Amino acid sequence: MLSAFHLTSHRDLRLLFKDLSLEISPTEVLQVQGKNGSGKSTLLRILCGLREPDEGGVYWQDQAIQKCRAQYFKELTYIGHSNAIRYGLSPIENLTLFAKLEGRANPPAECEEALDYFGLKPFKNTLCKDLSLGQRRKVALARLVYAKTSLWILDEPFSGCDAFSREQLQKQIQKHTEDQGMVILSTHHSVDLPAKTLCLS
Repeated sequence: MLSAFHLTSHRDLRLLFKDLSLEISPTEVLQVQGKNGSGKSTLLRILCGLREPDEGGVYWQDQAIQKCRAQYFKELTYIGHSNAIRYGLSPIENLTLFAKLEGRANPPAECEEALDYFGLKPFKNTLCKDLSLGQRRKVALARLVYAKTSLWILDEPFSGCDAFSREQLQKQIQKHTEDQGMVILSTHHSVDLPAKTLCLS
């Protein structure tokens, strides 16, 4: 279970949110909504441990994430606005690199299956710098196909995706929650899944 209590954060002296608390348990999806600049990305980065809140704390299994950082990161997959892929590598090379870092047993087979899931198999050996923005986003999202982490935190995952990719991603999120996983995401797209909603003004 991931929980956060009394989070407060500012950006350039502007208050983004104050005294914000949340909780998410296995099988649940939490959708973070709000207009541009409301602090959605900041909140997700705080939940990932990539940014410190001005006040409050984030807890994994009732322990502050700063005290169980290694364990927490093993259970977390974060995909932010930046796709975090190397443009000088191909999609299959990028996914294989991620898979090896995660200790996967058979990266090439799993990675090819993941790319095929998002319709990228014909482009598996194309350098990512030569792909479209939407294709690069799908390379990043393909990590979710073989991810075994229990918590996914996704910042605008549907951004740049076509209808096919949005449907495939939604299916993957549903599968993850059916397998006792948890998902926190920000999106302007409607999600056809049972989800709790957190609105930032």
